[in-house]
Amino acid sequence: MDTRILLSVGDLVRIAGDHNYRYGVGVIIKQQISSPEFLALLLETEFPDHNPADFSFTADVLFDGENEVYLVLWQGPIGTGDPRPIWLFYNELEPAY
Repeated sequence: MDTRILLSVGDLVRIAGDHNYRYGVGVIIKQQISSPEFLALLLETEFPDHNPADFSFTADVLFDGENEVYLVLWQGPIGTGDPRPIWLFYNELEPAY
């Protein structure tokens, strides 16, 4: 039985285990099912000069078509600047309540 808490667009989240909000909070703004195609697009967009060989393990382990990834508008601790969008995996997040 899958006991994971469902996350969706609009949810307020924190880094898993960060009960004191040391790393800030975020709001999920997009949900994506992982895939090798998504990895390729993400790397091309965020790291255009990347070496694909450096990420071969990632495609096999994390982008297997079963893991969700989330684009989160992230706000770090006070004084760390403006919110910014970052991609995080399901296992890196938990609801912030």
